[in-house]
Amino acid sequence: YYRNPGRRIPGSYLSKPLVEMRGAPLFGELAIARCLEMDGWSAVWVDSYHGRGKRLCWRDLPDRSDPYSFDDAPTAAEKYEQITRENGGVGGWFDVLAWRGGQFLFVEYKAARDRPNANEVRWIDSALRSGVTPSEMHFVLY
Repeated sequence: YYRNPGRRIPGSYLSKPLVEMRGAPLFGELAIARCLEMDGWSAVWVDSYHGRGKRLCWRDLPDRSDPYSFDDAPTAAEKYEQITRENGGVGGWFDVLAWRGGQFLFVEYKAARDRPNANEVRWIDSALRSGVTPSEMHFVLY
């Protein structure tokens, strides 16, 4: 599942569980992004764990793609940077950022045994101060 000619997924991702979507393995965050894309949204998995203080977003598994640059989505990049500044970093960022026109959705994915944490609560406060409404924030429980 994790092989692409010439590339391997970094070992620190190997503990993440996979889900299957249309016969392909994906992390749950990417499956959520794909579902949103089927509904006309653009979406990325915000990888704040591996990003460690910098923007790191994916549209596919890390062994199958390069990090997403936001070159074609300046409004989404601006919203990402605005919330990150307000938050003082990337800690707690919700897992999926989606955009369609001037609309945004933020989705936090909770797999088995995953619990909300203080960083996420701080991020929610930062997002609200950045103009995000509660109706734009969602949790998906697996």
